[in-house]
Amino acid sequence: MTSNFRLLIVDDDEETLFALKNYFVKKSYDTITASNGLEALKIIENSNDRFDILITDIVMPGVTGVALISVLKKKYPEMPVIAITETASTLKRWPAKPMRILSSRSQSSCQNSRSP
Repeated sequence: MTSNFRLLIVDDDEETLFALKNYFVKKSYDTITASNGLEALKIIENSNDRFDILITDIVMPGVTGVALISVLKKKYPEMPVIAITETASTLKRWPAKPMRILSSRSQSSCQNSRSP
């Protein structure tokens, strides 16, 4: 059973995209993926239903995550965005902390599942 919560996940790294999609599908979220910013813009433009949240990589060739967010916020200013990026240097300096999505469609927030 799929929830009514729609996610758009954008990442040019196939492994990251696969892992994120599998995680959210297992949590019963309606999950759509794009492998680059241009593909994401086309999906948003052609979608009859709106997305509840965008999860996007920042560093991508072509249309970057920053550009994607900029365009998206003009059309859907209320849509929450989670921006991610992955490089060897950022992984060493700032290891990821697990997060839980706590809210519903009407109000979105995240909370650390463990203390810093």
